[in-house]
Amino acid sequence: MTFKPFHRLVIYFCIVAGILLRFIWLDDMEWKWDEQWMWLHCSDWANQKIWPDLGVMSGGGIVNTGVSTWPFIVFRHLNLSPVGMVWAVALMNVTGIGIFYLALKQWNPKWKHLILPAIAIASTHLLHIVFSRKIWAQDLLPFFTSIAFWGFVNRKSWIGILSWALGLGLAMQVHMSGFYLAASMILAAIWYDGGIKASFTWVWKLSMFLVWALLPSLNWAFHVISHAGKSSTSILNIFKFEFFIRFMSDVVGINVVYSLGKTTPEFLKAPYSYLNLIFLLVLCGIFLFVLFKVFKEKSVRNTITGDKEAKFLLWAYIILPAFFFTISGINVRDHYLIVLFPMIQVLFTIVVNEINPKFISWILVCQFWVSSNFLMFVHNNPNIKGDYGVPYSEQAKLGNPIPKTIDE
Repeated sequence: MTFKPFHRLVIYFCIVAGILLRFIWLDDMEWKWDEQWMWLHCSDWANQKIWPDLGVMSGGGIVNTGVSTWPFIVFRHLNLSPVGMVWAVALMNVTGIGIFYLALKQWNPKWKHLILPAIAIASTHLLHIVFSRKIWAQDLLPFFTSIAFWGFVNRKSWIGILSWALGLGLAMQVHMSGFYLAASMILAAIWYDGGIKASFTWVWKLSMFLVWALLPSLNWAFHVISHAGKSSTSILNIFKFEFFIRFMSDVVGINVVYSLGKTTPEFLKAPYSYLNLIFLLVLCGIFLFVLFKVFKEKSVRNTITGDKEAKFLLWAYIILPAFFFTISGINVRDHYLIVLFPMIQVLFTIVVNEINPKFISWILVCQFWVSSNFLMFVHNNPNIKGDYGVPYSEQAKLGNPIPKTIDE
């Protein structure tokens, strides 16, 4: 079905708004140890014309690849300031959204009326806005994964296979979650094409290009193997089911606690008598109702399981990543799910449209309200007692926010 004029207006407005929210008040960006580390080291490497093999130590206890810093070294070669770097990250994020839109439209014309609403929901999602405004390697993932998905859609051509391999290879080197996506996407694609025999024409080409794309991290691989140390990986983490917990809070933009921490109650009360809380409760209510319908009604589930393209997305971006994230025994953090953007929202939109298309507009209005008020709250209340920390703009008011050195 097609949406009525009012609902189309809401969709178009929220796509534009979601893009603009990635650029407003960018000097309010997060400016903690990770961002300062990236700025200082990439500035030094740019001055010395060095392309390092190793990056920053990850939360899992394994050092990240040097390739994860290379885009930021390029930004420093362009003489970008910290705020200029965030502008570049936001531009790459928006470009990735555009590539996803074009690839999805090309891949499945049957979804023509659903792709824009899905992109709108993904664009106004609070955490995905937050994760487009940081000097953080993970924030570059949507750009690289969009190239990978476009390559998958065009895998019958050499340029498609090359793009798929290059996108996956860069995603894998930017963050370890890229490895899980690569494995999931390739396995799901083999099923989608009818098995290994039918897929062999692209499997060997993809493998060849993927090895080539991963060559810059060869020294990193030797280092990790020869310097194996303590890791947060544990068999006990398998039974925590952290991926599913993160996933449940990632479908719609309800997770304000991640960034605000102890400051969350103040945000919920703003701006007028718990209005933010009301919009969040509406989002939770719609999500829980949709979840109920999925479990109760076979016709709703069939919108995914009965559609080959939707089933591919279900396996490539939810079921297989859930398996790999869980079985690996790592502590799954909210930002690990950036690699799945925006396909969770695409699948959610397909299901919501089957239940009640009007819900899409309600979700968009609520997400836009929460996300825009979040940025306004950070702008007006800079002393955040949570992961967001004190914004760059506030630290600049107190003096030079750029340290000369940083503890490793």
